[in-house]
Amino acid sequence: RDGATKLLAACAKGHPRACFQIAEMYREGQYQFAKDLHAALRYTKWAAHQGDPQAMSNLGHLLINGLGVVRDEAKAARLFRHSARLGAAEGQLNYGLALLRGSGGVKVDYQEALDWAQKSAAQGHALAHQQLPMFFNAAKNPNPPARSLPKSEAELRRLSVKDLGDVLRAEGIDFSDCVEKSELVARAALHLLGEEEPWDAAPEHTLLLEPPKKTREELLKQREQQQQQQQQQQQQ
Repeated sequence: RDGATKLLAACAKGHPRACFQIAEMYREGQYQFAKDLHAALRYTKWAAHQGDPQAMSNLGHLLINGLGVVRDEAKAARLFRHSARLGAAEGQLNYGLALLRGSGGVKVDYQEALDWAQKSAAQGHALAHQQLPMFFNAAKNPNPPARSLPKSEAELRRLSVKDLGDVLRAEGIDFSDCVEKSELVARAALHLLGEEEPWDAAPEHTLLLEPPKKTREELLKQREQQQQQQQQQQQQ
């Protein structure tokens, strides 16, 4: 516990690795820390924003799977890329998988995907070793599949003008009359998004937490407490 106290003090001073380790303690419920996924997410986010490569990969994993946060494949792919370039083995594997599948609008590149998977395996990452045959087989394919299409208007806006053009061209959508990036985004959204985008009142927030759902017992208990408070106020 004394070591955990020192880590918390280091977090307060802005040490990214300390924030990452505290996040893992909350995630696993270690060293007398109660298991708290929201606290784990908060510390992971702090560590990632301060440049810890493993935290970037972990945060990307949460985003791409929508675990406790609103799913965002484009942001996850960027985190994987930064993590991979900073040398994290897990980030290298995750970015390789993103290149293999075209996650978040990333352009499919089987050879680059293989390169990152090999770098991850060279660092001793067990899952990368297991999945290397899949990357080698994909790299032999002369006709890679089309990239995974963006699934939201936010993901479309994060693409560059060139990438937007590539996506529209691959889908056979005419955009010759589009001049500005906003026009490309609007054209892609019109043809590629199956349903209307939910309105976001706070788009500047980097992460949108999924609100925890209360159980029936918790709701009943909350109602009883409210009724007791009302009775006490009436008596006064």
